[in-house]
Amino acid sequence: MNRYDLKAADLQTRGQASEAGHTVVYDDNEIKRAIKYTREDVIMLVSYLSSANSQLRTIKWLVFLAVIALGAITYKIYV
Repeated sequence: MNRYDLKAADLQTRGQASEAGHTVVYDDNEIKRAIKYTREDVIMLVSYLSSANSQLRTIKWLVFLAVIALGAITYKIYV
């Protein structure tokens, strides 16, 4: 695992440990509402990650084109 996976696993472990000592009883409506909010939050996170991935892909191509353009300019100057 890389560093970020280890940090995520550590965060999960700490969260589980902090909630292990608490015994809370939830009613059915609270559980259903929590599931609904969790589903909405996961959809939002996936949307954010998808948007970030798309933006990074665009930046990658723009940087690639800039490097090619700079290479062509450098070639014309020195040849």
